[in-house]
Amino acid sequence: MSRSDVFEVARILVDHAGRAHPGDIAIIAYYGSHAKGAASPDSDLDLFYIPDEGKAKSLCTQFVLKGLPYDFWPVSWRFAESIANAESGRPWAVAASLIADARVLYHRSPDDLARFEALQQRIATLCQPESRAVMVQKGLDAFNDLLVELGQMQLAGEAGDEAGLRWAGWRLVNHAANCLALINQTYFSKGWGSNWQQIAQLAEKPAHLMEMMQAVVLGKEPEQLHNAGWRLARAVRRTLLTAQAATAEPSGARQELQDFYFFIVEYQHKVLSACARGDAHAAGYAAFQMQEELCEFMNKAERGFYGWTFNLLGEYSTPYHEAGFPDLIEPAASGDLATLAGRARRLGETVKAFFARHDIPLNVVKSPEALKAFLQARDPLPEGKTADIIVKRFVPDQAQAVSDLIRRNLREINCRDYPPETIESLVGDYGPENILEAANEQQVFVAVDGDAVAGTAALADFGKDGVPEFYAVTVFVQPERHGEGIGRQLMEAVEAQAQALGAAKITVRASITAKDFYRTLGYRFKEDREILDEHRLYRMEKALRGRE
Repeated sequence: MSRSDVFEVARILVDHAGRAHPGDIAIIAYYGSHAKGAASPDSDLDLFYIPDEGKAKSLCTQFVLKGLPYDFWPVSWRFAESIANAESGRPWAVAASLIADARVLYHRSPDDLARFEALQQRIATLCQPESRAVMVQKGLDAFNDLLVELGQMQLAGEAGDEAGLRWAGWRLVNHAANCLALINQTYFSKGWGSNWQQIAQLAEKPAHLMEMMQAVVLGKEPEQLHNAGWRLARAVRRTLLTAQAATAEPSGARQELQDFYFFIVEYQHKVLSACARGDAHAAGYAAFQMQEELCEFMNKAERGFYGWTFNLLGEYSTPYHEAGFPDLIEPAASGDLATLAGRARRLGETVKAFFARHDIPLNVVKSPEALKAFLQARDPLPEGKTADIIVKRFVPDQAQAVSDLIRRNLREINCRDYPPETIESLVGDYGPENILEAANEQQVFVAVDGDAVAGTAALADFGKDGVPEFYAVTVFVQPERHGEGIGRQLMEAVEAQAQALGAAKITVRASITAKDFYRTLGYRFKEDREILDEHRLYRMEKALRGRE
């Protein structure tokens, strides 16, 4: 089919979309070989559309015309943005081209086109030197997908499933290529199976990469395939380690550990209590948590990276041992609780000495009066204000007060940045009955002054498939009490609860009105991307310490 015939099909689809779903489609675009100018006479045309949320699902269609297959499918703004930020769950190496190389056939408005072009620019930015550290970290994170396929190869081999073994091998090769594409800050214009030449041209890659990949997918015997998979995984990991070291940025002990001593005290108590009652399991877990967490932050301070899920403990524990901190893991593993307790006590003392050498405050206060002075010095109250606020858990009797508080903020404060129709739609979502319903699924806090509700905030878990993802939501303070530190107190309560649940970070969807408030609390735009989503909110996040 000629190029003109193919684009006649595209015109039919665009015309039908406009007639069947007027006003619901923001973007219609095509991608693939035609978009890149590399189409052959037998090339099909791949198209997608971006609808308003929840709209035009019936427009999705697949068909064959004159022997060529056509796929016209929906891509949400959220999914398109996740691709542009290399966090879609699909390998960046091939997913990025869907957005970056797309050609727009139709746009509803200049704003829609600008929004889509901003996504293309985001991908271009990730390919620039200033995004090097971000993309290397994404490459490290993606290595977990490769390990999954190694496990699948092992299971398939043990089950005698040679087809499953080979298919897992192909996926392993793809994930290896994805890790390398990320640290090379590039993506492939061709799909899996057709992009081997582009993989071979990567600048940062293991020696003999293509031979190792060939061995994984074309090996003769199951054992050969599995061994080849392990060789490839190790080689890719060595390349990732080199990239990690090259982009590491030491932060210094004072910056990294300034509020860390409380965590040592907390886990020292856990270890000693468990040892005293003879609970080797609890003592061992707490000991590992204490040592591993301190290793992370010591390593970031001195060598520039935390470690976390990619690195083996031994790859980020050197600064811990060089500081003279005692090893807790050996007695914990052997169940020697007496030795473990002694070393836990010694760790507390050596940490105090380390903090003193580096002029890091312990934040130890000895009385309520000293606490007030500490808080005032660290975070002074505005002149003329008092700290009579107590943060408590929400109770159902407060639903009306919380509803009124939120609605006042929307109509009196947020109205400065959002149109009236948006404000009134939100007002309708925050009736007392909605507050009670949310309290069944979220952990809601209120700031009270006597019996009066002065503010509210909640912790929500929006994770999927059993993987938690914690958000601070519905954060509001009585308009006349803005600036008194009430919002900060509420956020501290929410963050503390997230830490207690094991969160490593917490996210907010910040309104235009509130983004500067979150900045003062240490929140940063996700991926340093100050861009509004489809709800005109910013995605911001903050790393937490003291994970359970």
